[in-house]
Amino acid sequence: VPPPPPPPSGLSDIRGHWAEGFIQALVARGIILGFPDSTFRPEAPLTRVQYAAMLAKTYDLPNVRVAINFSDVRSNFWGFKAIARASEMGFLAGFPDRTFRPGLNLTRVQAILALVNGLQFRGGQASILQIYGDRAQIPGYAIDSVATGTQRGMIVNYPNPRLLNPLRDITRGEVSALLYQSLVSINRAAPIDSPYIVTPELSALSFTDLDAHWSKDFTLPLAAQDLVKGYGDGSFKPNATINRVQFAAIVARAFNPSPQRDGVTFSDVPSNFWGLSAINQAYRGGFLERFTDASFRPASGMTRLELVQALVKGLRLPDGDPQLLERLSDRANVPMAAQGQVAAAIAAGMIVNYPNQTQFNPQQPATRADMTTMVHQAMASGRRLSTVQSPYILR
Repeated sequence: VPPPPPPPSGLSDIRGHWAEGFIQALVARGIILGFPDSTFRPEAPLTRVQYAAMLAKTYDLPNVRVAINFSDVRSNFWGFKAIARASEMGFLAGFPDRTFRPGLNLTRVQAILALVNGLQFRGGQASILQIYGDRAQIPGYAIDSVATGTQRGMIVNYPNPRLLNPLRDITRGEVSALLYQSLVSINRAAPIDSPYIVTPELSALSFTDLDAHWSKDFTLPLAAQDLVKGYGDGSFKPNATINRVQFAAIVARAFNPSPQRDGVTFSDVPSNFWGLSAINQAYRGGFLERFTDASFRPASGMTRLELVQALVKGLRLPDGDPQLLERLSDRANVPMAAQGQVAAAIAAGMIVNYPNQTQFNPQQPATRADMTTMVHQAMASGRRLSTVQSPYILR
């Protein structure tokens, strides 16, 4: 992820504003603009057409619906194309009377709902909304979307992170923060430090078999962002082994990798297979490979070594110093060809060994706990998650 762009000059009223960093980043990307008098007016409300314009500049997603001819949006209206694009991508909809009402102010909950729906984010746990003191004001139709946005770290509340103010008109500064955080959530922007970003209460998340498990502190932050899920019986099954398609699924959600090579077809992955999209993204992003017989083998397991190699390759980490393997008591079990990759993972703090910190067990089948801990550490090394204090991280 590229670092935040350098701050633009010329906006006279954002210096010292709580949303200054978010505004600067979006202005530098050309997503938002100031006014002719060199102001940004961060406390001014935002209209539906202004939001449509920002969404159309931020995202270029496939159409999910046909264009709607809104009765109050003429073809010569300045926001006509932006409204059409935001509607086609699934961010904004019209009203039952086929109007769009472009000049209507947008509320905070409407802005969140539109963004979460347009990005097709799902899986929010309503219990996470306990973090908000005014959660009773969240409309029923928006509960899932607000929970999902919260879990993905998209919500920014000033001055009190615990107050959502869902029904209040959203300001230009607030929507700048919301939009920027949506880019962070899909790994398209570097995190910005702010005390007003809502951090989900991990205590509101629980799995029946994780409370005393060594991987709990690594797994819950991923679950809080909807990057991993449990089972219908409330368990997480941390000791269950993983397969290649399960790893592809978490790669797609956690890293949203950009294509590094052309796509291919896999002889054993039909077009209606549930994991096809994740497999394609993990392959094109360089995390996973196709076998010589053109298969992917989605149900095949992965070893701990293969898990590390996939993360190092996909994140394009340069080979590390093989001397770092001296920290491993079983370094002789690491193949020579893989030593540079394992060293890179050690240097990045990605390797977590339980119960013995120095015993890698490279050929041991990787478990769900192995997967979540190493993915967590990979995200932490990129400053996308906070570090965990654990005696099992190889240092």
